[in-house]
Amino acid sequence: MFKNNTFYLTKKIIALVVIFLFTNFFTTGVSASCTVDASGAIVTAQYGKPVTGSVVNNGGGATDMCQVTPIATQIKLFKLAVCKQDTSYNDLSSCQYMLNSTEGIFHTIEMGKTTPLNVAFTIEPGIYPYALVVMSNKTGVKSSFQTTNTMVGRDVDGTWSQGNYCWTDLPGPTTVNGEATNFVEHGQALVGGTPILRCGATAGTPNWSYEIKGDLSTDDDNDLTRCINPNTNANQTGPYGDRIEFGLIGNGNATQNLLKMDDSFATTCENSAKILWTSALITPLNIVKDSAFDLKFKQTDVAWLSFTWFDNNTAPPLIYKAGPQSPELHITASDPK
Repeated sequence: MFKNNTFYLTKKIIALVVIFLFTNFFTTGVSASCTVDASGAIVTAQYGKPVTGSVVNNGGGATDMCQVTPIATQIKLFKLAVCKQDTSYNDLSSCQYMLNSTEGIFHTIEMGKTTPLNVAFTIEPGIYPYALVVMSNKTGVKSSFQTTNTMVGRDVDGTWSQGNYCWTDLPGPTTVNGEATNFVEHGQALVGGTPILRCGATAGTPNWSYEIKGDLSTDDDNDLTRCINPNTNANQTGPYGDRIEFGLIGNGNATQNLLKMDDSFATTCENSAKILWTSALITPLNIVKDSAFDLKFKQTDVAWLSFTWFDNNTAPPLIYKAGPQSPELHITASDPK
């Protein structure tokens, strides 16, 4: 359901677009919600790695990851547009913009809340076969949850934090592929597996934690050093930067590219700063005069909890991050009454 969060753009457009952002975070095996008990606590193992698999059950069996609905997610938008030509090669000359910001606009998405995006725009009537989003490849999340068994969280003053309540505590940033990349725009990322969540006997106050997507092709090059030495990553050295084509997602064929901050194609993980998302729509948009639309963001199950365990299997499992997956963006419209 996509009634979780809506902001309204108050000029004129008619559109029906479904754009899925960052859907290649994880594609197989772990794509499921955390299993919870009757009280809403996430079902976890008591000690380390259970015989059946890993730490937590995501509905499809034991694993070391599952999805939860966070308190809030934060994204930074630079461009929202409808276009007459393919934008996946970074030619945006055919686009009509709902948002076109050099600095970018931060938007916080919270369950059940509606907030305005106060920008003015005009869309010329016409047929638009493409939809475009440009957003930061750094996304924030606030999350807090209870577990059925004790979890170990980050070190606090020399002692591992422990308890049945855990929350996002340190800002990070982490990376999707776990590499400690030093980004030109975003700064130094943490070493993969560094705990950024804190746990305790009672719920604490969550802070923003951030994750950066500096490599679109992690499924293709797991044996390479990726962002540590991007010259070994063939997908980072092509003429269109790091690029991945998804095929049909929603009502369009989707393509992602990584961009630098200046909107040229990223050439390394380090200089990646934005995601260019193009959706080649199955049914082109017919834009007419005096129509209105809004944008809705899915907020359910958009944070990935990552668990691990200690080798002796006698200590509680360790939870080390809540990786924000950017929510699904729905653009809908209606004719004026």
